[in-house]
Amino acid sequence: MNEENDRPWLRVHDDWGDPEGHITGNRQGLEALKAKIDQALDEGVGLMEDFDCDFNSVAVRETKEEDTRPDTIGTKLLKGGCLIVIASCVLIFGFGLINLWEALSW
Repeated sequence: MNEENDRPWLRVHDDWGDPEGHITGNRQGLEALKAKIDQALDEGVGLMEDFDCDFNSVAVRETKEEDTRPDTIGTKLLKGGCLIVIASCVLIFGFGLINLWEALSW
């Protein structure tokens, strides 16, 4: 094997930054993750600084966070579309009020 394939690596997110729903990596990366999990259990945190991965650390927390998954591309588009529709409605309503004001003023 070449040297690039021997380097440990892990991924949690796909190419667009969305969570894949699972951790992927080569054998060396998964074994290194196992060691970092053991380190986090012993010390509270295991920093992921010595190999190629798309997250910074493994940490132990006593309280569960609320759902903090990043938005998927579909959710981002839906939010953007709703924002455009709302802004358009506000503009149409504003222009209508201006026209009504001008019609009543003359």
